[in-house]
Amino acid sequence: MVSMKSLNQLFKPQAKYDQIKEQIAGGVIDDNRLIDFRVEGEYIITPDNRAVVPPDELQQTLEWLYDERGIHFIASKGIKSLWNWIQREYINITRAEVKAFLSKKGLYQITRESIQDKGKVVVARKPNAFWGCDLVDMSAFGPSNGKYKYILVVVDLYSRYTFTRLLKNKTNLNNVSLAMDEILDQADDINRGAKPKVLISDNGSEFLGRFHELLRQKHIKHLYTQSHSPNQNAIVERRNKELRKVLNSFAAYRNSNHWWENLKSATLVLNQSHITSIGGSPDRIWLENIEPEDNERLKKIVNKAEQAMLKLRQREGVLHDGQKVRIKMEAVFSDYRRKVKEKLTKLLPVKYTPSLFEVTGVKPPKSVFQRFKYVLHTESGNDLIKDKNNKTVYFKYSDLLLANEEENVEMSTYDALRLCKIKQSSTDLKWE
Repeated sequence: MVSMKSLNQLFKPQAKYDQIKEQIAGGVIDDNRLIDFRVEGEYIITPDNRAVVPPDELQQTLEWLYDERGIHFIASKGIKSLWNWIQREYINITRAEVKAFLSKKGLYQITRESIQDKGKVVVARKPNAFWGCDLVDMSAFGPSNGKYKYILVVVDLYSRYTFTRLLKNKTNLNNVSLAMDEILDQADDINRGAKPKVLISDNGSEFLGRFHELLRQKHIKHLYTQSHSPNQNAIVERRNKELRKVLNSFAAYRNSNHWWENLKSATLVLNQSHITSIGGSPDRIWLENIEPEDNERLKKIVNKAEQAMLKLRQREGVLHDGQKVRIKMEAVFSDYRRKVKEKLTKLLPVKYTPSLFEVTGVKPPKSVFQRFKYVLHTESGNDLIKDKNNKTVYFKYSDLLLANEEENVEMSTYDALRLCKIKQSSTDLKWE
């Protein structure tokens, strides 16, 4: 059986198509793959009655399918589904050509699945550069005498040194902020002057408000991970898993599920245990302030992360001044982000802004672990896009979609929000 890929390559370029057409019409066929092909009018027809599209008519054919057959509706199921549908009636159209054609169509652009950003690569180059924190829900382990349900876990991302605190609930925001304050005091007592420059958490309500204000008062920068991006705080997630394992071991050894009584001992085990990936125990690396130059394994981790970040930049590419883009709706409207987080995707038919915006500034990365950011103007060339504090908004590559300037969509942002059942008053940005 002749493969479709083989046939799609056989009839290109146009000169080859014309040559094969003459051979079939004259009955002189020197390629066994063309047996039973025939010519009808201007086109070559396959044995199963599909038309072979001439290379010079590719765009014209796709435009006709788009306007008359409504293929953009089929494309909503994915490029592969659309290509398979086209192959039922035509050959000599590749999936890459279909993708390139649709990528220039405004309706497809605003409804296509948005690019998922895997998040910024966070690599700590020395102790206390980055800490990460998370809440571990222990309710599945059963109730405690003290009614504790959560553990606040804070990890130095360089050494993996771990701090823990018991919490009765996470709805009382004072509990979480007070526990964090205790951990900062403990770190200072153990290792004089030790505190993070940056602390990373998810955007749960327990890490907002008082918690964020505490970090601001301590001159600690607070970063949030993106929704559904656990890899951005992967080291903390890993320590959470290890903590549960150690607590289970204590429960089995002592024949008691009083996990809250074993938390301090379990934390001590984590900090004193040798970790192969960093070539030492967390307490030694953190307390002695061992940097990568003195630890070959840590040096390799940093180098590997640098290479990964460089590859990510290469895959993303760089936008340039004057290019037209659409903005991911999730990067603009808070209610949209909330619905994405709640996975209410059926309510979100529009993924990118119908309006086009112009790239008018590029902010290059200051270090290998940062990414290019972009300044945008509205299509009419008015003021920069600014936030509620009148500060310029910088967009990541993954928040933007390169658009065809000629393919604007006859839909306003208001209409897009209405389709998504989102109130326009819920904007994060002030559109100048």
